[in-house]
Amino acid sequence: MSLKNTYGLLFQVAYIANDRLHDVVKSILNLQSLPTHGLRAVVTALAFCENVNLYGFYPFTVDQEGKSIPFHYYDELKKETVSEMHGWNEEFELLQTLHKNRILRLVTGKCT
Repeated sequence: MSLKNTYGLLFQVAYIANDRLHDVVKSILNLQSLPTHGLRAVVTALAFCENVNLYGFYPFTVDQEGKSIPFHYYDELKKETVSEMHGWNEEFELLQTLHKNRILRLVTGKCT
């Protein structure tokens, strides 16, 4: 069962290895580094959705309580092994600003 069919989505997001969306996102958001796929998905969601809630967009290796957190939820990849072409802190500051301005909801603590 696909999300598109379940929720009646009118679009489908696909990954294209050499697409230009990263250039557009970088330019629009005035980023110094290459935007992550996650940030590109956020920009797409903001274009199509009335409400955007983000979970898991947290660039640090420990949470607010000092507990270790994985880089990806779906594998054992360590953040240190990922290229530094992305500006993790820059993106997080941007998402915090969007949250403060009520453009999206950024959840960084426990889900309640």
